[in-house]
Amino acid sequence: MGRFGELNCHQQFYSRVRLLNQKVKVKGDQNKPFECHDQYNVADKLGKMSDNYRGLILTQD
Repeated sequence: MGRFGELNCHQQFYSRVRLLNQKVKVKGDQNKPFECHDQYNVADKLGKMSDNYRGLILTQD
């Protein structure tokens, strides 16, 4: 257990090393969980990163 309580973390991967989605929530906290999403282009390089607090973070074409 950390300083703010117990964390629940769910992750979905595109391949063994490519994170697609992540959702993190403090157990018992009523605030919305932190969620981030990554998108990869056809060359399998990271194209977009976004989260539900800051919106679009990174775009590479």
